[in-house]
Amino acid sequence: MQTSEKFRTIVMTGANKGIGYTIIEKLLKQNNPFDIILTARNPKLGQAALEKLLKESKSSSSSLTFHQLDVSDSDSIDKFLNWVKEERKGSIDVLINNAGVNTEDTIQEKLDLIRINLTGTIELTEKALPFLASDGKIIMISSENGQLSWQKPVIRTMLEDPTIDKEKFTKIVDDLIEKNQGQ
Repeated sequence: MQTSEKFRTIVMTGANKGIGYTIIEKLLKQNNPFDIILTARNPKLGQAALEKLLKESKSSSSSLTFHQLDVSDSDSIDKFLNWVKEERKGSIDVLINNAGVNTEDTIQEKLDLIRINLTGTIELTEKALPFLASDGKIIMISSENGQLSWQKPVIRTMLEDPTIDKEKFTKIVDDLIEKNQGQ
């Protein structure tokens, strides 16, 4: 499958399994061709997903490539966006933020959850904005756990504050991280 300049470029984070993988599967079956970039934190799992999807979609007119991306790692985000700039002419039409984890049994897992599901996704999105096409879209995917109704009352009250801005939000997150690191 070859890339074409008229193909819309779609970046799917966390696409080696689950929702991200399924969305790519469905995109490959569309009549409209896309330039799809499958990303995953683990290169082996990402490459395996790529190979399986390519095998299943031999007749697709879309292109599909894999690039490693760990949204919890600033260097990984920068390397990925540099690759987009150099190899994809710096253009993203659709960024689908799907990467996430759902385990929070230990303090480390709670901190990883915040880094991957929240702060890393925010960092990637902000850094990707200059690469977004003028008619580009950003799609955020979340599980039920991302709903405000699933949050503890104290957190929910803070997040429902109509005056919340990025600075206040960042302070809430930083306080949560600091509180958990001390445990």
